[in-house]
Amino acid sequence: MEFKLNKTATFNDNHPITSRDVIYSFNTLTSLPYGCFSGMNEYIERIETPALDHIVFKLKPSYPMMLPLYLAELPVLPEHFWQDRDFHKTILSAPLSSGPYKINRIVPGKLIEMERVKDYWGKDLPVNQGKHNFDKVSLHFYRDLHMAFESFKSGNTDAYLEVQSKNWATGYNLDAIKKGSILRREIPHNMSYGARAYVFNIRKPYLQDHSVRRAISLMLDWNWISKGIFHNAYTRTQSYFPHIPLPTLTPPSHAEVQLLAPFSDILPQELFTQPFTFPETKGNGDIKAHKKQALNLLNQAGWELQQGRLINKITKQPMKLVFIHYGDSQFERIVFPFIQNLKTIGIEMTLQRMDLTQYYRRLRHHEFDMTQYIFPLRQHPGEELLDFFHSESVNNRDGRSLMGLEDPAVDAMIERIINATSKDDLETATSALNRILLWQHYGILNWHGSTHRIAWWQHLKHPENFPPYGFNLNTWWTEQNNRESR
Repeated sequence: MEFKLNKTATFNDNHPITSRDVIYSFNTLTSLPYGCFSGMNEYIERIETPALDHIVFKLKPSYPMMLPLYLAELPVLPEHFWQDRDFHKTILSAPLSSGPYKINRIVPGKLIEMERVKDYWGKDLPVNQGKHNFDKVSLHFYRDLHMAFESFKSGNTDAYLEVQSKNWATGYNLDAIKKGSILRREIPHNMSYGARAYVFNIRKPYLQDHSVRRAISLMLDWNWISKGIFHNAYTRTQSYFPHIPLPTLTPPSHAEVQLLAPFSDILPQELFTQPFTFPETKGNGDIKAHKKQALNLLNQAGWELQQGRLINKITKQPMKLVFIHYGDSQFERIVFPFIQNLKTIGIEMTLQRMDLTQYYRRLRHHEFDMTQYIFPLRQHPGEELLDFFHSESVNNRDGRSLMGLEDPAVDAMIERIINATSKDDLETATSALNRILLWQHYGILNWHGSTHRIAWWQHLKHPENFPPYGFNLNTWWTEQNNRESR
């Protein structure tokens, strides 16, 4: 696979971008113990550089089908900037880049200010026409969403991407909206942000039982949460891999059954004949049927309800779970009904909120029972699956093998995905892996949205059409007179 570099391409210090930088970037990123480029070097026989603007990757015959795409996505880092720095350590000086903006000022934890590169090498490329219209872009960071929204309302920030369905439904009864000074819009998109889920840490002995995980999953009343908390703004996520056919709609194909047949003794028999179904409720808070089903499953797994507490029949110890999260308190109102439902079947769950540093320390040391996580899976998954679901990663301290899976069926499907040689093979193996994750109840899939909710002050203008994949402000512009009149 060959790449020819643009001969005018430079980093923002005017240092030319060469094949040496590509090699440095490849070696650095593929040597990391985690990430989408980890282990990619195993499929490269050698790298040749016929010229400073020409690089050739010689691929081994058994390379994964998606490897050329992943190579094309490789970021190019400046070797001369990083050669005397530790790439693994945090720095507070601005890293050198090659794009249309460079970092001008940093206030740690509060602000990153970027200014437009006037002599940006790519400004005249056709792909960049109409983009990068602001001389300065400032990103403000807030620890609290309420404070961030107040900053927007007061005019300290120009645009606000709304992430709270309740605030979108009830928080915009503003004079500025009525006067037309603030505009807002829901912009449909076809993006996938990855699968959001409540994740079980099955390293814990009491969560290793499939029946226990299934019983806990029954206590998430999605229909009530959707109606009572989200104002019906989201859809229940029904697949870890949203680009494949939903296993909730169809039984497994013949090809999937053949792939999974060697593991029939460890997989639920229903997986081979039925589509996966999510618990359905009326959305009125009444989940008596699900409670009864959950208690039956827990009883079969060796637990019984005694005076309002779920007690293990052998150890006589109650079931207590710890759910960890970071961020503001808004998440707590979402997960609290789930916790209350668990309490009705005798399970005591403690919700622990912490700062980001402490949260990642707990993840690395696997000190939790459940947490919420968004798996950043590609449209066509590959090597990153090793980090999240493969048994080889179960003891890694990078915080990505949250579930702690050691499932031979999962391992086999991941290896089939990585080594797929056709689109059909890739999708069959991905669908089979998806069914395993769902039927084994390794996590409880949450929800997703299909629109961007954005509000902005009227001096910002945008193109008539929005792209179906991705959204940012780099095609917007400012009309200065409107800004001054505001």
